[in-house]
Amino acid sequence: MKAKLTYLLIAALVVLGGLNIFQSLKHKLLPPHEKGTYAAEHTVASYAGTHTESGEAVIDERFDVSPGDALEIRVSHTDVRIETGSDKEARIVVTLDGRDMDRAREVFEAMNFRVERDGDVVRVVSEGPNRRWSWGWNDVQITVTARVPARFDAEIETSHGDLSMSDLEGRIDVRTSHGDVDVRDLGGPWLSIETSHGDVATGSLHADEVTVKTSHGDVAIDEVVASAFTARTSHGDVEVARIEGRADVTL
Repeated sequence: MKAKLTYLLIAALVVLGGLNIFQSLKHKLLPPHEKGTYAAEHTVASYAGTHTESGEAVIDERFDVSPGDALEIRVSHTDVRIETGSDKEARIVVTLDGRDMDRAREVFEAMNFRVERDGDVVRVVSEGPNRRWSWGWNDVQITVTARVPARFDAEIETSHGDLSMSDLEGRIDVRTSHGDVDVRDLGGPWLSIETSHGDVATGSLHADEVTVKTSHGDVAIDEVVASAFTARTSHGDVEVARIEGRADVTL
């Protein structure tokens, strides 16, 4: 009997030792978040108990990046904030808040958020809520905050959510619907902002080409310095305090 117990103990130690060796090799051979393709699907269980000023953090991912890389965000029923920080890191934080947090977590999981990197692109996407969650959606607040280097391309597409962005330089393409856009001090080769059923407010826009289009919303711009500035709106007003360069404005 003692011999059997001894053999079982030895076998268990061998298995545990093998697992430890495997984990060690995995971390050495597959370092997380190195450039290449990295993707993750998230549930609230992954980050339970983490809280910020905006609510409960349900995603918090960091990637090693370089200035000139790109950010791509495609979400709905979500506010988006783009901030600038370290030249070596992109950090994506998704926060969740609501009157009924159990229901809010169910809604978040149904949206199938993904944070991934493909080469030089950091991507945030969600499938959006289906009809099951259409009732009482206003009780749930989801916010994506992306902190990236000051020189970074950005392609943002969102609906039913507000967008804010500041101090960014790059190729910037923004498309929103049913949400307001507030951007400050943007620059780069070209800037494009297009929205419907929402207002656009900007600080200084400096680029070779600047395009602002909106319908059923107003446009208020502090300053545009561009070789070519195009503004289009319907069912709204356009106000630009200062323009330097060629301008084509259609109301």
